[in-house]
Amino acid sequence: MNTTLSKHTEARRPLEAVLESGPADRWSAQSPCEHWSARDVVRHLIDTQREFLTASLTDEELDVMDSLAQAYGDVLYTEGVCKPEVECASGDDRQARVLAKLGRRA
Repeated sequence: MNTTLSKHTEARRPLEAVLESGPADRWSAQSPCEHWSARDVVRHLIDTQREFLTASLTDEELDVMDSLAQAYGDVLYTEGVCKPEVECASGDDRQARVLAKLGRRA
């Protein structure tokens, strides 16, 4: 298991505990998100996290992320937004460099 997947697996355990503690009959209940049930919200969380772990970003997506990071400036690194920029290796690809600006390691 790679380091990112290992960290993700560890980080998801508190969410799993919350989900497992909920009554089974509440999965169809309305969530705070209009037109979304509890099941829809959890499915969205799982799908987006899976995509984040497995997808390569397109040049267009990297352009958007890079330009937004520049536009936000130091506000990007306030609590609850992004962690401080991390260092990249000299041979890292563009995706790794953009993610590093967002405090992430590829």
